[in-house]
Amino acid sequence: MDQMQEVDWLQMHFAVPVEWSIVRHGLRTGKGRLLLADRRDQRMQLSWTRCANPPDLTEAIRQYREKDRLEWPTGRFVDLTPATPWRGYRHYRDDSALTRAGRYESRLRRWIEMTLDWPHGCDTELETAILQSFRVPDESRPRWRAFGVDVHVPNGYQLARAEVKPARVTLRFENGRSELTVHRRGMVEAWSIAEGRTSLARQFGRTCPQFESGAVAGHHACMAHGEEETVRIRRFLGQARQRCDAVWHCPSRHAVWHLDFRRPRGDKTGLDDFPITCCLSPVERRGCR
Repeated sequence: MDQMQEVDWLQMHFAVPVEWSIVRHGLRTGKGRLLLADRRDQRMQLSWTRCANPPDLTEAIRQYREKDRLEWPTGRFVDLTPATPWRGYRHYRDDSALTRAGRYESRLRRWIEMTLDWPHGCDTELETAILQSFRVPDESRPRWRAFGVDVHVPNGYQLARAEVKPARVTLRFENGRSELTVHRRGMVEAWSIAEGRTSLARQFGRTCPQFESGAVAGHHACMAHGEEETVRIRRFLGQARQRCDAVWHCPSRHAVWHLDFRRPRGDKTGLDDFPITCCLSPVERRGCR
């Protein structure tokens, strides 16, 4: 079976082959979807809808089956083994196949649908592994793991922005006026603490932060503390937020990471409340020390 990667999104956890990438993502808890594809084809869609009460699973699957039958009348249906919370079927279509399954998660009050596309025939072992990997973690700090980023955030923080470009990822989490922005810039072979200090000084602008050395995710990091640069009236009114940044280089992933945390006065949250992992395996972590 293919090597797998784990994904955590909106309190939903699952595992897929490492060759599959998220190409479209939803941020709302009420309704959204994730689309995953390999280099040639769409391979998976995970969609969710908030439901106060469990839907009629039998009727929902029947309606999906009728839609698929109209789209591909010559296809053959095989029901999934009802040994898991998933209910659904495989639809064989000549040389290709499709797996469609649904389940209700009472803790999240969500109806969740998973569609797996098999352009060259169904891999039942991989299908079982993906379906069985799905769970709703019981964590005090929600975990977000996607696009090469793996971070825990305190309760109350929501992902407000996800910008994904080649070799550059930005995720921003917000809770009122407090926000954490995670930047990951890839394809960086060499980097120094001095470069990090210069970069942070430029971003803080005229506010003259205090610099110090620290450690984040097992790496030496350049840390900066101070006040965000803002208009004079906000500073006069005491509305300028406190800012705490950390920047470091992960040699095994050839990436520079930057955490930008801003909070209003009185908020005691700090960077330590956002545990982050940049080396994705124990072997890589040993190689970075």
